[in-house]
Amino acid sequence: MSCLSTWRDMDMDMDARSPITGASLNPARSLGPAIAHNHYRKVWIFLVAPTLGAISGAWIYNLIRFTDKPVP
Repeated sequence: MSCLSTWRDMDMDMDARSPITGASLNPARSLGPAIAHNHYRKVWIFLVAPTLGAISGAWIYNLIRFTDKPVP
């Protein structure tokens, strides 16, 4: 039952957002055609967002991990 609800949520997400943004849930489906057609205008988000997410996640982890506060 869980996989059915996950599929339904992803299907509704794609139905709602794809026509507006042109994005896909799988970055390869957006990067592949962009590279093949030499059209790099909207590709930057697929390269910058994971990098910024990793850097901010590591920063937040270090902030939480290395504080002198006792863990409740």
